[in-house]
Amino acid sequence: MKLLLQRTLSDRLLGPFWIESAHLDELRLHAFLTLMRDRESYFEPRFAPSGEVYWISDRDGLPKVFRQNSPEPLTQRSTFKFAFQPDRLVTLECEAEDRPYLLDGNLALDSSITHLDRIPGTRDWLVSSLDSFYRGPLEQLQSLGPTPARRFSAGPQHFYYTHRHELIQQSYDGQAESIFACQEGSLVYPLYTPAGLLVTQEDCPCHHLWLVDPEARTAVSLWSGSDEWIYACDFLKAKENQAPLQSSGDG
Repeated sequence: MKLLLQRTLSDRLLGPFWIESAHLDELRLHAFLTLMRDRESYFEPRFAPSGEVYWISDRDGLPKVFRQNSPEPLTQRSTFKFAFQPDRLVTLECEAEDRPYLLDGNLALDSSITHLDRIPGTRDWLVSSLDSFYRGPLEQLQSLGPTPARRFSAGPQHFYYTHRHELIQQSYDGQAESIFACQEGSLVYPLYTPAGLLVTQEDCPCHHLWLVDPEARTAVSLWSGSDEWIYACDFLKAKENQAPLQSSGDG
């Protein structure tokens, strides 16, 4: 399995961030390859369905979506998050400097949208705002109630988020349970993969990237370091050759 990592090689939690790829095989993380590294920050990397790497960069002053080996941004407004339909890019863009982030650059929910992720194998998405949590196709999102977290990762049967030092697994019918906890610091950046849950432990003397088995409730440290951070942002099992993506919004 190939991973995309957001990494900072310093004690500055706010970056600059680099983007690296790595392979996860048999509970080992190896074959690190730096994709983007500079004085600017590159963050929120994602694999497109075709296997191309996309990310957000603030090198032009505003955070915008870029594609690997393409110098021009794909969005023109401040872009906070993005994800993919099978055939197009989906973005959270700021309508104006003082206006909140909107889905696809034009759909406002109850308040500024904070995160989104597609449920594997379905047309449904999970979308969070400052106030509420939504599920459904992007055109027919239905409120599920208050937002449990402003960052999460969707799996086939559950979605995952962190609360302080705990990693939470919640079924789509609403039942939540803690499946892993660290002894110090906090857990952030949960990522569902078929091999288990990746989550970063930070705000402690030694940071970790953990691989958690949600059934056995066990965890393996794939990486640790005291003066740097690694966040797992996306995974790719195998490349799928599909038609080029169309950018949403005004990019």
